[in-house]
Amino acid sequence: MIEFLQYSNYIIAIPAIVSFLLVAGYLADFSWGNEYDNFLKMCKHHKILKIAFPILILSFLYIFTSAEIIYSLSRNEIRDKLNDKSTTLKINDEVVANENIITDFKNIKRRKGYERISGNTELRVEINDMKFRLVKDFSRDSVFFVYYENYYSTSANPIGKLISNSLKDY
Repeated sequence: MIEFLQYSNYIIAIPAIVSFLLVAGYLADFSWGNEYDNFLKMCKHHKILKIAFPILILSFLYIFTSAEIIYSLSRNEIRDKLNDKSTTLKINDEVVANENIITDFKNIKRRKGYERISGNTELRVEINDMKFRLVKDFSRDSVFFVYYENYYSTSANPIGKLISNSLKDY
């Protein structure tokens, strides 16, 4: 499902860009002066603008909504895969035996939109076939932002935050 949403974002990006350019062109024409006094009146008279404006709004809504859905599906996938009894844990290519870290990974929380990363200390974590990149927050040493390296979109943006006192020592 995550792959489908990633690829559909690429497909939706094409009409989003084209409709954005069309609407921007009509906005420029309206701002430079044309026969219309009202932008909505201009929208009623141009067929292309009637189509491009809703496509622009819907495609951008889809792109931003699908990103949150991808992050939520990733957190659920991690939780489901960690319910297996046998797990192999590696931190920075070193095998570690700590069940508290596995429990902490089951509780990855959603990142709020206003939270920013204020650190650059990174940990590479592998649990079975899942690969993570954790970025430690400088102001709070037990807070990490989680990048899920198994998918392109989740490796570029954090899927959530992890609060773990077990990872402080690494």
